[in-house]
Amino acid sequence: MTFNAFSLDIPTPGTQLQFSSATGAPHNDARVKLIRVQGNAVNTAAVYFGDSNVGTGRGWRLNPGQDVVLEFGEGAVPFSVFWGDADVSGDDLNVVVITT
Repeated sequence: MTFNAFSLDIPTPGTQLQFSSATGAPHNDARVKLIRVQGNAVNTAAVYFGDSNVGTGRGWRLNPGQDVVLEFGEGAVPFSVFWGDADVSGDDLNVVVITT
């Protein structure tokens, strides 16, 4: 198993970014066992995570400091399915992921 922690900066609201594009993130082929996603506490608005269609009103909404933890079966989900977006440019999603 591998542990990764990173932040995904959203420079342009409404433009979805794949989690794997962040520095320190696992590669797209990694298989996710557990993922924790948090709206950075200093964000000024909500951030979102979900699939490639994520955005305002689509996906899991996280207010500043709010987080969610998802656990999957052993390597059940490819890391490539996780994407993020934000309401305000420069807001971040903090991510901890355990992959197999």
